[in-house]
Amino acid sequence: MGTHLDEVTDCGHFRAKVEAILRNGRELGYSLIVHNALRTIDQQRALVARGHSRTMRSKHLGGPDGKARAVDIVDAESGWDAPTRVWVMIGRLALTQGCDWGGLWGLPSKMRRKFEAFLMDRSVPFDPSAWDGKVGWDPAHVQARGKANIGDM
Repeated sequence: MGTHLDEVTDCGHFRAKVEAILRNGRELGYSLIVHNALRTIDQQRALVARGHSRTMRSKHLGGPDGKARAVDIVDAESGWDAPTRVWVMIGRLALTQGCDWGGLWGLPSKMRRKFEAFLMDRSVPFDPSAWDGKVGWDPAHVQARGKANIGDM
């Protein structure tokens, strides 16, 4: 498991959801880890300057409890160069835990709806390799929804 779980808020049971994503990923043969969670303002500013983030209102910045409301999850073996199927699996695991996922961001609305439907389809066994479309711009990003997301604790 990643070493950043102590940086993740438990508000809205977000930490438990992240732990479930990692555990479920392992059970499916993936080596998922939390690459990073909590960031400082300076770290976030540098990521925005390099184009790796698009906001200074990141959920990686500490909320009222000083903890992150977002994590970046990667495969320990392939890291940021993971094949699409790994990102798609992270998306499936995140959405089924009730989290928001950055792999949907930046997609045209019609494609996003199609992708969400694919990720949430429980009528057939899930095969992440079956997705033949694009993945949004931040597929490692998983964040809390609801109160933990807006910092209203």
